[in-house]
Amino acid sequence: MGLKGYCEVRGELFDERLDEQLAPSLSEVYMGRGHEVYSNPVLFFESTYFSDSMRRVLRGIVEAVEGKGTRRVFPLFSLYGGGKTHLLLAVLHAVRKPESLSRVDSELAVRFVEAGAKLVVLDGDSDELCPSPARPLDVKHYVVRSVWGSMAHQLGKYRFFEEEDRGGFAPSVEAIRKLLGDEPVIILIDEIAKYVARFRGSQDEKLRDYGKNVVAFVESLVKAVEGTRSVVVITLPVEVRGEEERYMEAYEEETKMLRDAIGRVASAYDVPLDAGDVVRVLQRRIFKKIDRDAVVALRSRYLELYSSEEQVFGKSAVEKASRIDELAPFHPSYIDVLYDIVTRHPGLQRTRDALRITRVVVREIWNSAEDPDFVMPWHINVGRLDALLLGQSFSKFKPIVDRDIYDNALKRGPLVHAVALAIFVRTYVYGLATRPERVFPTREDVAFMVYEESLAKKTNSKPADVLNALDVASRELLFIQEKDGRYWFTPISPIIAIVQDEARRVSEVEARNRLLDAIRSLSQKPPPTTGKKKQEQQKLFSLVDVRDKPLPTDEPKYSLIIAPRVLSQEDLRRLIFEDEGGRSRVYRNTVAVLYPSDGRRFNRLLELARELIACENVAEMLNEIYQDEDIRELQTRKLRQYMRDRETQLYQEIINAFDTIGYPSVSERGDNYAKTSPVRPEATSLARIAEEALESPDVGKAYLTSLGYDVFEHLLKGISVDISEGSRELTVKEILGYFYTHPGLPFVPRNLVIQALVEGVRNLKIGIQRGGQIYWVRIYSPENVPTIIEGAPPSMLEDNDIVLPWRIAAERLLEQLKPVSEKRDGKVIRIRYVLLEGGREHDLSSLSTEDAAKLLKTYPLVRKEEEITEGIEVTLRPSFVEDKPGSMVQVFVDITPVGKVDDVVKIKVSQGEIEPGQGRPPFTAVWRLQLPNKPGTYEFEVSVEYRRPVSGRLQVKVLGEEKVKVVGLVVMDLLESEDIVKTFPDLVFEDGFAALRSGEQEITLKTRNTDPVVFIEMVKEAMSLTGIRRLEGFSARFKFKQPKELSEVEDILSRFRSVEKIVTSI
Repeated sequence: MGLKGYCEVRGELFDERLDEQLAPSLSEVYMGRGHEVYSNPVLFFESTYFSDSMRRVLRGIVEAVEGKGTRRVFPLFSLYGGGKTHLLLAVLHAVRKPESLSRVDSELAVRFVEAGAKLVVLDGDSDELCPSPARPLDVKHYVVRSVWGSMAHQLGKYRFFEEEDRGGFAPSVEAIRKLLGDEPVIILIDEIAKYVARFRGSQDEKLRDYGKNVVAFVESLVKAVEGTRSVVVITLPVEVRGEEERYMEAYEEETKMLRDAIGRVASAYDVPLDAGDVVRVLQRRIFKKIDRDAVVALRSRYLELYSSEEQVFGKSAVEKASRIDELAPFHPSYIDVLYDIVTRHPGLQRTRDALRITRVVVREIWNSAEDPDFVMPWHINVGRLDALLLGQSFSKFKPIVDRDIYDNALKRGPLVHAVALAIFVRTYVYGLATRPERVFPTREDVAFMVYEESLAKKTNSKPADVLNALDVASRELLFIQEKDGRYWFTPISPIIAIVQDEARRVSEVEARNRLLDAIRSLSQKPPPTTGKKKQEQQKLFSLVDVRDKPLPTDEPKYSLIIAPRVLSQEDLRRLIFEDEGGRSRVYRNTVAVLYPSDGRRFNRLLELARELIACENVAEMLNEIYQDEDIRELQTRKLRQYMRDRETQLYQEIINAFDTIGYPSVSERGDNYAKTSPVRPEATSLARIAEEALESPDVGKAYLTSLGYDVFEHLLKGISVDISEGSRELTVKEILGYFYTHPGLPFVPRNLVIQALVEGVRNLKIGIQRGGQIYWVRIYSPENVPTIIEGAPPSMLEDNDIVLPWRIAAERLLEQLKPVSEKRDGKVIRIRYVLLEGGREHDLSSLSTEDAAKLLKTYPLVRKEEEITEGIEVTLRPSFVEDKPGSMVQVFVDITPVGKVDDVVKIKVSQGEIEPGQGRPPFTAVWRLQLPNKPGTYEFEVSVEYRRPVSGRLQVKVLGEEKVKVVGLVVMDLLESEDIVKTFPDLVFEDGFAALRSGEQEITLKTRNTDPVVFIEMVKEAMSLTGIRRLEGFSARFKFKQPKELSEVEDILSRFRSVEKIVTSI
């Protein structure tokens, strides 16, 4: 609930004529011609705040007319707008309509009724109540020519002073006492100093003498009433502050004369309103009702806010806010601002103009849709009240109001406008200030003056945002000053305006060159204004160049062109696919272009560049522009800050302006074209912005952080290059060349290509050949056999290394892994390679190349070394056979001597027949045997007798009915993938790939080891968001937690057209 909810305003607030009648005229009210709010005693007392001083004066007056008390003279001292006339009106109504006073003080009302005093009103502004020799009052039977004559006339005793009136001389004290007699008389005298000044400045000597006689009359009058039941209440425009007295300059001398005349009789004086009473006057005169419970709740809420946000509002805010309940609906800062305005402005009258200003402020709030919690300083509409607030005294501040407050600040939003307005009304009355006054607001003071919850809601801001708005105002407004943490406005020639004028003279060429320098500095480094001087690490681009023409060279490396202008599609195509000479590039997939899409934003960059040049030019002329040292220091500080802000803004707007990235791509028809995508600037150099954009999921043109082998292989398959299952052997350099030349591939830095190839070797998807060396499976020692096998890539890859599909790698490796014997330290060492399947060994040399290649990807390869003493070595070829039950098999048995063997040796076999059965080594025998009829695993032996028995063992596997297990599935259709997941809940998702493309829009999704439902939903969500309904490519690979019998799944899988089984035979 805002102040409209907890306050009710008086109806006369909306009478704008009353704004100009806030200086009530005693004579007009006395004669019934004043505004109703003053002339109607009921309304008057209802809307009048009675200060302690006013009550004291009323009591003193009624006591005097009762013949009690000691005082008979009540001088009322204050400058204009201090409540003097208002107090006289209160006395007037109390005498004429004492019953109306009962609303304020019923006891006083009764006493005034009982006193039955007569009333004399002498208003120096009225020729009727204060006639003069120059303007006499004709009342038919006689003519009144003086103030004393008017007093006698009002009492119906003109004859008492007829002689003095006609003669123009003041009556004596005795004559006045006779006039007044014993009756209670209240004499109200207002504007008498002004009245005297009219005649003392006259060219007519008689009138000058009359003026002196008026002073003499006042002195005689105040003497005459002593000891009577008559009272004199007289106003003088003087303000006493300690021992210092302030006077109205226009009639200072007359006021002093009257002051002295009164002071010789009555030294005491009264001040109707003190500074604290002004708030009560505003509350009483403007508001009919203020809900105090709501005010207490508001005070509590804001005290909690100021306390919790002490870093914004400062420690003193809580103390200042403790006054909320006595000041509401006015914020404490509004009252402080208003007091400064009406007391420091030489053309304003304190209470009167405080009321005039506040009436306009509150009326505008009530007539608006706003409902703030308080009346705030920024509610003071200087634009509407400029004649009153500025006047002649502060006319130099008019450009500030027009250019800064209601133009520059307003353009930057309500919060900046409120900040500027609050600072202005708080400081302008201090005039042309070149140094910060202690009363000028600090950052915390500004936050206290500005933050109000309805404004915060309107601007969606928090307390700290006020300080941000202050920073904006300090940077952008022309006349605002800041020094030692204090802010103020001063109407000196603003340095920013001089800079802006100088900027108009900066040429297009100068501005463009300066802008190009700034773009170059940002191309690979963060802005200098961030304090980071180190060049940002780039992951992709070897060359970054600011230019709007194609690169002169065509090289196999990634390059970024930063084009300093808006580009057409043809411009972009040339930059990406041509060299400087107009020839088509060989390396068509190496150039990206970052450029602005909006010419208006680029023109703004040129404007900022102009301003920076202008700042430098003006900096050299400061001594000539500002002769005063204090002013020069202020403007130098402002210029430096403006330069820093503009430089920061230039760099930031460069980053924001370069909002489009162009790069090579391939259309659906297979044509190369320049594709574009918007950029979201999150990095601090243009090169990194470009890299992040290309790598982003929205673009997907670059892999800069990681690239797994599976994705790498998929990318190459997209251009019909299969390095895993194919038959082509490619060098590393050739594979890199694909990425540099084919626009359908992403940008991939060399290190990621190498990493992917190394991963491919580890996963046994590919092999590497360097010279005669084959890098594929890892060979283990018998003591270090792992559970899971992996490949053995070289420590680093070279451009000329050959990438082999895994089958070719297997074939070439097998050729190098034949059993051999070698002499080592006088011993014969036999080296052979076996595959370990569970606890069984398969001699590699005994397997067919096809079988060995497959098994090498499954089982560990172990190098075995055996020492052979002098004698015989037996080798079986093959050492492992498998076939159907009862099948005849044939095995070659090589008998090789170790050392010198001259004897004939005999051979025996545990099953079947061998020929020849004996011979002199070396020789080869043929072992023929029939396999058992029962499926299973068997072992048969061949032995040779020579000094000690030597044997070889044949591993036999008799096959039963072959069983095929399904270990996994590959699904190539999204919908079928979803159905498969539902059909087989025990599937584990290994990896997936999806590509969406429509025109220039292209999205690639890749994931692994996630929930399959998550991957499927990701693809469907991407299709929904992009509106693309057709997948360019899709694959999802699953494995069963436990392999399944082929017969168990074959019927189910036959219903799916895109499912490929991953099987193994048992």
